[in-house]
Amino acid sequence: MLIKSYIIACIFLCALLIAEGQTLHTIRGTVADSTGMPLQGANIRIFSEKDTLAMLSKADGSFILEKIEGDHFQLIISLTGFELFLKSITADNKKIINLGTLYLLREYHQLDSFTVRAVVPISLKGDTLEYKAGAFKGKPSDMLEDEIKKFPGITIDPNGQITAQGKKIARITVNGKDFFGDDIQVALKNLPSDIVKNIQVIQDYGEVSKLTGMKSGQAVQVLNINTREDKSAGHFGQASAGTGFDGHYQVNGFANQFNKEDRLGISSGANNIVSGGNTAGINHQLSFGINYVDKWSDKLSGNGSLLYGHNSNRISNYIEQRGVFSNESLLNKTNGTANNNGASQDLNYTFLYNPDPSNTLSVRTTLTNSPSSSNSTNDFTIDQTDSLNQKTTVGHSQVTSANKNHTIGAGLIFVHKFTKPGRMLNFNTNIDHSNSRQDNQNITNTAISFNRNPAIDSPLHLKTLTDNQVNNRGIKASYIEPFSKATRLVVNYELTSTQNTSDLNTFVPDPTGAMVVPVDSLSDRYHYTVITQLAGWGINGSNTHLEYTFNLSGQSIALNGNSSSRHLDVRYTTFHVIPAILLTYKFRKSMSFTINYGVPAIPGNR
Repeated sequence: MLIKSYIIACIFLCALLIAEGQTLHTIRGTVADSTGMPLQGANIRIFSEKDTLAMLSKADGSFILEKIEGDHFQLIISLTGFELFLKSITADNKKIINLGTLYLLREYHQLDSFTVRAVVPISLKGDTLEYKAGAFKGKPSDMLEDEIKKFPGITIDPNGQITAQGKKIARITVNGKDFFGDDIQVALKNLPSDIVKNIQVIQDYGEVSKLTGMKSGQAVQVLNINTREDKSAGHFGQASAGTGFDGHYQVNGFANQFNKEDRLGISSGANNIVSGGNTAGINHQLSFGINYVDKWSDKLSGNGSLLYGHNSNRISNYIEQRGVFSNESLLNKTNGTANNNGASQDLNYTFLYNPDPSNTLSVRTTLTNSPSSSNSTNDFTIDQTDSLNQKTTVGHSQVTSANKNHTIGAGLIFVHKFTKPGRMLNFNTNIDHSNSRQDNQNITNTAISFNRNPAIDSPLHLKTLTDNQVNNRGIKASYIEPFSKATRLVVNYELTSTQNTSDLNTFVPDPTGAMVVPVDSLSDRYHYTVITQLAGWGINGSNTHLEYTFNLSGQSIALNGNSSSRHLDVRYTTFHVIPAILLTYKFRKSMSFTINYGVPAIPGNR
């Protein structure tokens, strides 16, 4: 037992001697950048033959590592953005080693050379505002509508109407050619954004202006889509379908083929979506359209569209109104249904012929047809009660309508350019015929009773037939003589004729109920002709910042009309002097100011 205790005491004594012979060190310092700014969060690591310690520098850059064994150490400091710091340390029997401030150098990397290309997102070229599609990034799946919504100054309302710089967009063109006529939705919903090179907001002064370069009249805004060169040939399309548990459906399809100068697009859709509002209603809609652009040769090209649409709508409603006053009460009940049907067919095509560099011929053809019909029935009851009497009105009404509307028209524009640059002769003519026929019938039976006495019937049976025909003809000519490269004289003459015949015939039933008895007091036949002549001259010019047009014209108007049923004749002539000014000042590429005063110097030249 004594020997065992002796051995333990010896071991403990040796341990104390060994511990006493070893020295534990403390290393401290501060980490800073080359300017002396303390660096927080630097990774401090100490390596020795017997120990390894690590810590992060504090907010003031300081660090303290304690109880480090050994006499030789390796210090490593690392921090993102700075070069690695290495330092060898010898203790030299020092328990506390103060390293002072340790400076880290910034780490720099040499990048490969690259070129920065600036993309100007919006620019103004003349009176055309241009948006670069590449400057407004979107998703690969974006359609044209998504792209346009990113452009400053352009908005799209919930109905799809586009407004640019506070003015509505009348139609969309692709590469300067019409795209499905005035149906903006086809382009918005079906053209993918990745084919777009740029989008232009154009002030369109009509076909004559495009061929001659002369601006006249009131412009409409057109959105022109220029496609990328690598996307100008190919095929694309999309289809979608949806249905609900209550039998509602919606189907849409679109296919398009681009081949540089040629284009063929087909659009179709059908749905029976609830119309909403305060009344229940179901819409059945069907649409189909073809857009065709072709260049058959270097001299002859054409573009146009065929559009068809059909819409039927059924609405049912029940309305009950109650009113209570100090000495009177009112109860009004109405129960009704309405059915509406309509269709539209629209064909338009324009041929452009350039037999040589000096002559251009444009021929336009249009044909529209839009029949429609409707019928509605209403049953109504009105109870009025006061302190003395009770009045009850009970009625039934049925209204039917059938309408036929069609228009056919053609126009021709010829432009000849003389040998002298800027000298031109322009000649154009047009003829349009439209006819509108309406057959309306109203059958209303009303019974009124007082204080529950027998009712008094008050029937109303009317049938009206309306036939309205309009014929428009016009011929126009203008001559342009350049004074210089920037200034031109314009002389013009125009003759237009409008003939309008309107027949209104009203009938009531005969004893058999046939609606054949004419009512002269509610019928009329009116015919009138308006002949307008306009002649004038103007100055047109431009420079770096200013575009200007000054016109002075004289206009005579002669109206002859008569109403055979009222034995009325009208003769009217007048003469007007018409000044017109169009000024556009461009402050810079993206800003301009325009003044447009007066009526068109060459009205109707679109």
